[in-house]
This record gives sequence, C-alpha cells and structure tokens, in this order.
Amino acid sequence: MKVSDDEFNLLRKIIRDKSGICLGDNKKYLIENRLSLTAARTGCTTFGQLARRLLNGPGAKILGEQVVEAMTTQETYWFRDFSPFEYLEDVFFPLMVDELKSGKRRKIKVWSAASSTGQEACSIAMAALEYQRRKRWEKKIENCLSILATDISPRAIDRAKTGVYSENEIKRGLPEEHLSRYFIRQNRGWMVRETVKYMTDFAVFNLQDPLPGEWKGFDLVMLRNVMIYFSDDFKRAVVEKIFQRLAPGGILVLGSGETVSGYSDKFEMVVHKNLRLYVKRPKENQEEKHA
Repeated sequence: MKVSDDEFNLLRKIIRDKSGICLGDNKKYLIENRLSLTAARTGCTTFGQLARRLLNGPGAKILGEQVVEAMTTQETYWFRDFSPFEYLEDVFFPLMVDELKSGKRRKIKVWSAASSTGQEACSIAMAALEYQRRKRWEKKIENCLSILATDISPRAIDRAKTGVYSENEIKRGLPEEHLSRYFIRQNRGWMVRETVKYMTDFAVFNLQDPLPGEWKGFDLVMLRNVMIYFSDDFKRAVVEKIFQRLAPGGILVLGSGETVSGYSDKFEMVVHKNLRLYVKRPKENQEEKHA
C-alpha cells in the first residue's frame, strides 16, 4: 500500500500527537512498511481511511495504540552499549551503597524510561547484584534498589512482566555466567530469577503524559536512544520533566548520540571514560548561571 503526500503529512501529525515521534520528510517508507498491515487488519484500503479512523472512528483509542506500537522501534538487548552498566558497577552503586551504610539514604531509585521488553531494567538489576557479589556486602541490595521500567508499548511491557526470554533474545549481549546466576530454564526459553524480578516494576507510560505524583526522587534515569525520534520542543519538555523528578545530584543517562545541550541548562555534563552523564545542578547553581 502506497501513501500519498497528504496522507503521510496527516498520519505523521497524528503519530507525533499520540507519541511524540517526529517523522522526517524522508520517512514515507516507514509509514508504508509499518502501517500497511495495521491498515489491512482494520479493513482500510488506503492510508487516508486509516487516518480518518484514528481521528474519529470507532475504536480510535485502541487503533491509536496499535499504530504507535507499529511505529516504535523495540530494539534492545542485554547490557546495551555496556558503558552505562560499567559505570553503574564501578561508580554509581559503590557511591549509593556507601550512603546506605552511613544512613544518608534508605533507598536507591532508578527509572528505565524506555525499557522496551525489559532487558535494560533487568541489566540494571544484574549490575547491582554483580556489585554486591564482588564486594560481598552483607545486606541484600534487592531490598534497597527500586527500578521503575516504563515503555509506551503495552505489548512490550506485557512481555517484560513475564520475565521470559527466548534463546535468541538471551544470546543478545548476556554474559554467559549471568545466565546460570540470574535465569532459570523454562520450556524453550529462560526466566529471570526472583531476585531480579523483585527489584523491577513495569508500567506502560507515554512520555507526553503527566508523571504520577509518586514517581519522583530518582537517583538515576536512563532514557537512551529515544530522544533522537522527538521534535526539539518535545525534547525540551521531556528533559524538563525528568529534571523535576530527579533527586538532588541525580543523573540522566542518554544514548551515545544524544545530549541535553540546547534543550536544558539545568544539568552539568560529567564524563566517565567514554560515557557522558548529565547531573542535576543544584538550584543555586542554576540561578548563578542566569545571573
């Protein structure tokens, strides 16, 4: 099924309004490749019919979810890009645990804000368990670490909640020794152990929506390889939203090709090896910057 210029412009506006995803002028092929099947399943013979159903047809809400599902890229694997997880084990968790030991804090809060089918959130949990295993910390870190994992895709979150992964999914980035430590065989796949599941809470969330009041005080937020799909205005809004919910000194981790530069001056960039981290500035530092 081919999409006309008018149909493309209407559909990409609908997609942007529903998800924040901004499609460039050269992305007509994405509409054709990813939405042809959705259109056919709903009885639409043109993309114009699909657009009209999305705007005011019966079941528009459910159809909108299906369209966003088809347009989002659920590319993920264990310990993706590795550097963020090396930072967690070498710097972040040692600092957090020191503060737990001294009584300065009672909990570590992390948000995986585009978690797809859960590999990133589980990798964070495994990094914490690996740190505990190496340091032989007597207290169970799973009782101290809370990982909120969200994604716009209900299907992806449903998969993540099961904690079950196929052989092919397991092979994508998971160190061999982690398989025996943190997974158990289930039928033809593998299930993450309860120690990993215990730390993770999965929820469907659209970054355009208001954040629930209880989602606050995060020590670290991972939002990787997502902002590249957003408009500049939406990037500013998302970065501000995350800033408001980070704890003082909280850290934002973006993808290697992403930055807050040009979208916010409320963060200070810190480099760990080849990883760029964005640390929430104290309020007084922000005021000095604008003085």
